[in-house]
Amino acid sequence: MQVIGTQVFLAHRTPDADNIYLRYFNGSWSLFSGMGAPANSAHLAMGINGSSVFIFHRDPTQSNNGILKEYNGTWSTASPINGSYTTEPSMVFYNNIPYTTFQLSTAGAVTLRKFETGTWNNVIESGFSDGNAYTPTIRLYGNTAYISYKDVANSGGASVMVFELP
Repeated sequence: MQVIGTQVFLAHRTPDADNIYLRYFNGSWSLFSGMGAPANSAHLAMGINGSSVFIFHRDPTQSNNGILKEYNGTWSTASPINGSYTTEPSMVFYNNIPYTTFQLSTAGAVTLRKFETGTWNNVIESGFSDGNAYTPTIRLYGNTAYISYKDVANSGGASVMVFELP
């Protein structure tokens, strides 16, 4: 969910997981746009940058890699994060660049990547958590990224990593 001014935007899957929809609240929930996502698309993160809405989700047609889609009147698709079976993403924008943090299902560790000039790049070493980590969330304060997650290596407690973005 994202809030811009008085508008609330929500991205969600249909109960049968055959589509992803954007809705906004204007006294009642209204359909903003359907994305036509493949069946069993999962693990959504949404971000708004300028007049564009972005959805990052795991795509079963791309070997369950994360994929970024942008809506600016029509949907367009950026390249998937190859080799990264992604779960539980969170997304923010810094200097108009999308940053996403997610759990790597193959290793269970958390990673942080940015999408710039048509490719996904690690911001820091991939899988920076000490082991399995769940529900990573990223927030920014200035150019400082705070990533919180449930840290299995820390008895399931909360951990927060802090990184300066370039």
